[in-house]
Amino acid sequence: MKVFSRSDTAEEIKVVEREDAFLEGVIDVVEPTAPDTMVTAVIGNQAVIARAEPRFKGRRGDQIRFKVDPSSINLLDAKTEARIDVGDGPPIRIASV
Repeated sequence: MKVFSRSDTAEEIKVVEREDAFLEGVIDVVEPTAPDTMVTAVIGNQAVIARAEPRFKGRRGDQIRFKVDPSSINLLDAKTEARIDVGDGPPIRIASV
């Protein structure tokens, strides 16, 4: 399964502590910008840009965890890349991305 954000911004992807994590990756770039810090990380072979608190202290090579607003992402079948429609049913749990 692949996970894609519905937008090109990092607004829906946030750096969080382990207990809130949805995805994990390794930091590539930390860019302090007002009012937040933008973090580029690698998950598998994909680069992800996320928003962190201004006081974020991570460095290149550090492990990082993300939380994603489920309403802001699309789930795609890894083989066909067809969108997986979860409709209004119960939330799905992603065990492996």
